Amino acid sequence: MSTPQTDDIARGNHVVPTEWAQQLERERDEAVEKIKEWKTLCLWGGTPEHIHGFITGQQTRIWHLESERDEAREEGRRLKAILDLIKKEAQ
Repeated sequence: MSTPQTDDIARGNHVVPTEWAQQLERERDEAVEKIKEWKTLCLWGGTPEHIHGFITGQQTRIWHLESERDEAREEGRRLKAILDLIKKEAQ
């Protein structure tokens, strides 16, 4: 699967592997779908217990995604530093 966001990353800074960017995009899209489900649950009168359980699960998912995002950024920084070093040594 290729999206404009993934393509920009792949063509641009070469910091994050394309497969990783695609996975993060899929997870983002899944989170958006879960939010839509939650809104539907609220609109149709879900019980407080259902809504609380749903929110708690989504908070855990968000924390997990934020952690993965932070790891991806750090890995990107390391890869960029290695690439910069290789370029410098090649000159």
